Amino acid sequence: MAEELLSVHNLKAWAVDGLDLTVRKGETVGLIGESGCGKTTTALAILQLLPDGGEIRGGQITFAGKDLLPAGPTAIRSIRGGRIGMIFQDPMTSLNPVLTVGEQIMEAVRLHQATTRRAARAEATHLLEMVGLPQPAYRLRQYPHQLSGGMRQRVLIAMAIAGQPRRSGCAAASTDSAAN
Repeated sequence: MAEELLSVHNLKAWAVDGLDLTVRKGETVGLIGESGCGKTTTALAILQLLPDGGEIRGGQITFAGKDLLPAGPTAIRSIRGGRIGMIFQDPMTSLNPVLTVGEQIMEAVRLHQATTRRAARAEATHLLEMVGLPQPAYRLRQYPHQLSGGMRQRVLIAMAIAGQPRRSGCAAASTDSAAN
């Protein structure tokens, strides 16, 4: 049996009450449920991104053997994006409307990789190619409102993998409505 990568035990946070979840290396797990049942809250709690007023009231969250709940903001930031990525349900509210797609992907690249602006642009183009976005160099110069919803979702996927998470040791959470 594969090694546990993510383990959530008895999570209590906002709309979630007593959730248990285990994801092993190389495994894909989907959360399915009605609107408002806690799928997004679960993902936000794991990444410690709950909105104001939302708090984790109990439980344990372990990622790659490290207990995340007592970890400080710096430790969580090093995991978030670099080891765990989240793709939010509504890409239009997740992307900054006044920045080009390229600027936003390049920011994600530079946050996780020590690189020049030119190398970050090349990597952003490569990431858009990886997610199957046509004309990636052209798309880098566009703003989110100039892309279709599916294209914006692919931009978010590119940003989620910009931290180059290890294939065998990463987890991704999606709150895409198609996955819900």
